[in-house]
Amino acid sequence: MKLGSAIDKVRNGGAYEAHRSRFEALGLTFDRRNEPLYPFALVRQALESFHGRYGHYEVPATYVVAADDAAYAVPVRGMKLGPIVSNIIHDSRVRNGGAYEAHRSRFEALGLTFDRWNEPLYPFALVRQALESFHGRYGHYEVPQTYVVAADDAAYAVPVRGMKLGPIVSNIIHDSMYAEHRGELEAMGVPLKPRKELMVDRICEAVRRYRRVYGEKKRIPRAYKVPEESSSYPRELWGLALGQVVYGICKSGYYADYRDRFEAVGLDIETKPLRGEAL
Repeated sequence: MKLGSAIDKVRNGGAYEAHRSRFEALGLTFDRRNEPLYPFALVRQALESFHGRYGHYEVPATYVVAADDAAYAVPVRGMKLGPIVSNIIHDSRVRNGGAYEAHRSRFEALGLTFDRWNEPLYPFALVRQALESFHGRYGHYEVPQTYVVAADDAAYAVPVRGMKLGPIVSNIIHDSMYAEHRGELEAMGVPLKPRKELMVDRICEAVRRYRRVYGEKKRIPRAYKVPEESSSYPRELWGLALGQVVYGICKSGYYADYRDRFEAVGLDIETKPLRGEAL
């Protein structure tokens, strides 16, 4: 029997409506609009199990207790513990008497802090862990802006699965998130320049390497792509549609603010490309 679904139907009317008084006599409540999905005791139990495994209460915002995780008691398996803790900490309804407000002091006694409006959702240690796993898989730290760690990706530790790593790195680059760790990220090799500037760096480096391989006077065919697995180019340049990019720079004024840098590597912005050629 799917007991939870059956109880929901009882509460929402329809099924077993004639027996409502008998359910109420058992202790079921029907007006639960402001009640949390789990009683405090179960949330606390889940938090203590999380702490027992990871040694802290910094639950990632997307963390869900696996349905078969033997480290947790059966009643809390499948609990969306991350969203629950995020709501406890960040949701204004909690501060105004909403879910679990009566237990605020007990959460604080566990180590949860409530005044965290300007804090990131993940502690830096977890972001670093996710970046290192990304590097282990792809060989670089250029995280795509939309990259999200899959919820079932075994290459990542459980606490960072589901992390929106791309948006986090983008915020690090453009905003002040984790500003105190910027030096540490740069030492790791994480590129923290704005993406447009980073792309200009890559184009210039690709042009220099092309000239080194094919000669200073050799034009770059418009269809030229940096070969995959090429020892003449660093891995982050593999697959770059260099000919098409250079064609756009020379003919259409792409990256016009960086004209001096492109001319410094030999691109003649004034020269109209020949048919099928970039420069």
